[in-house]
Amino acid sequence: MYKILVNLGKDSHPIFIGSRVLSQKLPSFLKSVGAEGNILVVSQNRILRKHKPYISAVLKKAKMKPVFHILPDGEVAKSQRELFRLYDAMLKSKLDRASFVIAFGGGTVGDVTGFAASTYKRGVGYIQIPTTLLAQVDSSIGGKTGINLKSGKNLAGTFYQPKAIFSDISLLKTLSKQTISDSLGEVVKYGMIQGGALYPWLEKNISKAAKGNIKILEKIVLESSKIKVFVIESDVDETQGFRDILNYGHTFGHAFEAALGYEKITHGRAVSVGMVAACEMAYRLGFIKRNVLDRQLRLIQSAGLPTSLKGMRLKPKAVAKYFLVDKKVRKGEVKFILPQSIGELAAVKGISPSLIEEILKTVL
Repeated sequence: MYKILVNLGKDSHPIFIGSRVLSQKLPSFLKSVGAEGNILVVSQNRILRKHKPYISAVLKKAKMKPVFHILPDGEVAKSQRELFRLYDAMLKSKLDRASFVIAFGGGTVGDVTGFAASTYKRGVGYIQIPTTLLAQVDSSIGGKTGINLKSGKNLAGTFYQPKAIFSDISLLKTLSKQTISDSLGEVVKYGMIQGGALYPWLEKNISKAAKGNIKILEKIVLESSKIKVFVIESDVDETQGFRDILNYGHTFGHAFEAALGYEKITHGRAVSVGMVAACEMAYRLGFIKRNVLDRQLRLIQSAGLPTSLKGMRLKPKAVAKYFLVDKKVRKGEVKFILPQSIGELAAVKGISPSLIEEILKTVL
């Protein structure tokens, strides 16, 4: 079992990582923060079918009475309708400002639960228990919450830190190989951020991770969490610009997701193609040599992820319009996170529309 402290002053909180870490640490943690009585567990049916007995037994051990609120599958869970349905569940559960809410699921569950917790009665405590690899390495860490609006993804949201994160590696055993592979796009991103010894280690081991090797996955969760925590501590609310590097591949990826209606592609696959596009842009601008682009392509392929969206009938101009509703746009100018090398990323503005269209043509 590993413990990482996210050092954010009054918002500091631990991340516990390890197999069966829920049963080992959650009861004592709830006792330490004075939790008692009802606790609202926000999840989805497909997750509870696999893990409800486990989380129920752990909460019973903690002398808590879980009330389960079920979100629908998919991005519809982050709709305004579902947010207000969750508020109603919080009211019916008689939660007050000393109560706790648990986000028990993937990134979608964590995002909407965190947003509801941050705004219900001006803020109640919540705990992240990510059940997917993607959520364990990325979305559960950093305090970003949000829901989707019709115009785009995560356009309404807050920065609100959880009281603790429990990345229980045993929960990953029930994931399909496809789901694990989809999550590895964010892991490739962390490799590009960190470089050093991590990147060649990933080149040797990411294919094993894609097959569900638990020991490899535990190391991936640990190392990815360390990187994200370092970035978060340096720029907790994205005011310094340093946190922008976490959006590598995401400007393109979010546009792909939006253009496909958030239904025909997973986030991880969209981001993997987004990183290919970003690396191609960096290469054409002369920031990197061809070998950086080729190494990233091979790593993405080893993770079982796509390197293009050819065959999905997307038009470059139809995709490009979604860049303008990205949260990072300032005064109509799109910011791209581009590699300068493996281990160094930088924000770049002022990319010509013609080059953007050319880059899109390479992956569409």
